[in-house]
Amino acid sequence: MLRFLFLLSVCTIILSCSEKNEIFKNQAFEYQRDFNRDEISKILIDKDHRQGDSLKQFINSNDPDVQYELALAFASLQECELAALLLDKAPLIEYPTIRAMIYYAYGQSCRNTNTDKVLELAKYEKDSLAQVQLAEAIGKSSKSEDLVSFINKSNLFNDYAIARCLYQFSQRNVFYDKSIKKMVGLLEHRSSKVKMTASNMLARLKGEDLVNYAEKLIEVLKSDSSAGVRMNIATAFNKINGSRFAETLLEIALDSTENFRVRVNAINSLNYYHYETYAPELISLLDDSKLNIQLETGGYFLNRCERAEWNKIALLKDNSQNPQVKALIHEILLKFANKDEKQAVNSHILANMKNEIDPFAKSFYIKALKSWPDNYNILADIVLTSHDLVSKSNAMQAFFELSKAEMFKTSADYKVPKTRNKLISYFSRVFQMAILSGDPTLIGYGAKGLRNEEIDFVSHLENTDFIEVTMNNIPLPKDIETYIDLEKTMAFVQGKEIPKKRPPLNHFVDINQLKSFSSLKKARVNTNKGAFQMEFDHNIAPATVANFIELSQNGFYDSLRFHRVENNFVVQGGCPRGDGWGSSGESIRSEFGPKYYQTGSVGMASAGKDTESCQWFVTHYPSIHLDGSYTNFARVSDGMDVVFDLAVGDTILSIEILP
Repeated sequence: MLRFLFLLSVCTIILSCSEKNEIFKNQAFEYQRDFNRDEISKILIDKDHRQGDSLKQFINSNDPDVQYELALAFASLQECELAALLLDKAPLIEYPTIRAMIYYAYGQSCRNTNTDKVLELAKYEKDSLAQVQLAEAIGKSSKSEDLVSFINKSNLFNDYAIARCLYQFSQRNVFYDKSIKKMVGLLEHRSSKVKMTASNMLARLKGEDLVNYAEKLIEVLKSDSSAGVRMNIATAFNKINGSRFAETLLEIALDSTENFRVRVNAINSLNYYHYETYAPELISLLDDSKLNIQLETGGYFLNRCERAEWNKIALLKDNSQNPQVKALIHEILLKFANKDEKQAVNSHILANMKNEIDPFAKSFYIKALKSWPDNYNILADIVLTSHDLVSKSNAMQAFFELSKAEMFKTSADYKVPKTRNKLISYFSRVFQMAILSGDPTLIGYGAKGLRNEEIDFVSHLENTDFIEVTMNNIPLPKDIETYIDLEKTMAFVQGKEIPKKRPPLNHFVDINQLKSFSSLKKARVNTNKGAFQMEFDHNIAPATVANFIELSQNGFYDSLRFHRVENNFVVQGGCPRGDGWGSSGESIRSEFGPKYYQTGSVGMASAGKDTESCQWFVTHYPSIHLDGSYTNFARVSDGMDVVFDLAVGDTILSIEILP
């Protein structure tokens, strides 16, 4: 009853104020941060120190600069109580830019709340930008059953707002026929961002057959001018059954004039169709001019490879000059070789691995070894004896992959009852030695390995005290990702929930540094493939930008390698170890704002909120699922072709910071 009266009072206030023309005004506002103002500096410092209670003192401020900075701070803190207090003030704020920021903060902070209050605001909010953030807040924060309410009242919102809301609902696996039909209809919209959002939702739907919309999707796939939209639709076809659709995908995959990113997604979706019909046609793409196409095609055959294709691929094993492609072809051959062929292929992989000097090239062959479970002892030997971090780390990851039940149970030693317990004990000991090694990557994978729910590795250990001892000696926040894995393993071993430890904070913002760095707008990243330029967003992520500038000016990134490249997703670098588990030794806080991941957006890698350090990534295409979860602090303004060409093992020669 009290809750109803509260909502009624809010609605009454809105209606009465509306008659007096005192709410939802649309005055122009462009925020320019003034570091000399005590209130602004105080909000920035409290935000960085995660002092939410201290920030409450600014909630009743009528100063637009303070209101904007406060809403931006709340979006990063993600405390629902604070965001809700600010939402109550929104109707009386005359600047839609600030209201939009408040709605964004609410969507970032609150979950499983009632939609009525936000929908009531939508009756009066006419600013297009604010509408988008209001609708998105509904998609993020409301209960799943509120999707129906939103659909019924969607006439209150512009089409982009509708698309963003339905997308956010779908991210939580909440959708139904009406929302899917609406998104398919929006594929014809004149706005590219509406079409991109709609197609992205269709690409990421889980467990939904889109066969009823197949004709429309084929039309869009063949005719839309946006490569990003066509990429998404190509991915959406993995949710449709039918040979006709597969023929369309094959046609695109083989078309050398088509955008290579669309071709990559078409190849990926062909994994879901009849192998015998399309696999023979795809063999030629293992020798395509684009590395991305070669790797995606290799991934296709790594999922399944019949004898006819195996024989053809065997003829290609020494053709490529690229070690990653060459190793991938060997991995396919090893995985699908006959029993009497495996040893010969394996020997070939080991010989190539030995001949490689570059640790990243060597690691491609190390990864290939996991295609034969009987290689577990070779991988363990690399883990325990190698002095090269990249090789050691990749061997540990491969060893961990072999410990998963579907691989582990196919090894020859597991199939023989007399050796089964010895095999389980062997893996248990290697995981224990990895945890005791002091190496954060080995510890992390060792901890993951012991959490196997199908194979009881833990019972083969004399005791598990070493897990807690190691966990207590992990340097924080430096190795927070490793600590999190040990924390999960402790909970698994003890059979109870272990209170999650909040990572300690360090590397706090320096207002004078933020001020002095604010005039530095760009960075030029020089790589062995060429250079690309990025432009910073000081407004949304001032502390993140300052951290990146500081590390770059100190030469931290010089000579580091790109350790991760995901086809049509991201290229990631900045790890001092070269294996993705390294940090600068310091952490910075997550900074979230209404800035979306587009092609060329630059974000910070993290192991969870407030764990960012030095690793960063560049997106290959609009990645809406990253919005609001990873700090988006810059965008590539020139040289995106260089970004697309970067591969695992490529080098950051230097980073120049420019005005």
